[in-house]
Amino acid sequence: MGDDPRARCLDGAAAGLGISGLIRNRRLDAIAGVSLAGIALALIATMLGGSPAFVALRDKAVTGTIGFAFLISALIGKPLLYPIARATMARESAESLARFEAMRGSDELHRTVMTMTWVWGLGLVGEVTLSVLLYRLLPLGAYLGVGPLVGYGSIGALALWTLLYRRRRQGIVMAPLGEQRPE
Repeated sequence: MGDDPRARCLDGAAAGLGISGLIRNRRLDAIAGVSLAGIALALIATMLGGSPAFVALRDKAVTGTIGFAFLISALIGKPLLYPIARATMARESAESLARFEAMRGSDELHRTVMTMTWVWGLGLVGEVTLSVLLYRLLPLGAYLGVGPLVGYGSIGALALWTLLYRRRRQGIVMAPLGEQRPE
């Protein structure tokens, strides 16, 4: 994301969302934890400074770390998106959280969260890979213009996929509870 002030504002807004949940709930949920971990990794990367390549790609180190963490968690069968999904349900409503908790041992819920974890992990690692390739192939100025578009475009595509996938899977996952799919 480089030193583009617009990118930094979007980063700050995302971090603010996680931190506001921490302050509001007075506890560290998964969303606040990921936000704080991302901030910490970004600060460490910034303090390291380094070559023009490292400076241009330092935010990708955070993205790649999170992507690999998702992939490793899926490989060992403990999807990191489960606590994030749970935190999202808790933020929506107590009823949403109760429904989510009622399905905790469900094969369908596990399959859904595993799929989401794999897709996000592969998507984040793919975005980093594409960014590194673009950095290597394009002049620095061109990369600095295109890099944020790739990053935010990837996150936007993953978020849209998640929204659509969640809607599609919600009826399947909730069926054992005898609930109808929300419209």
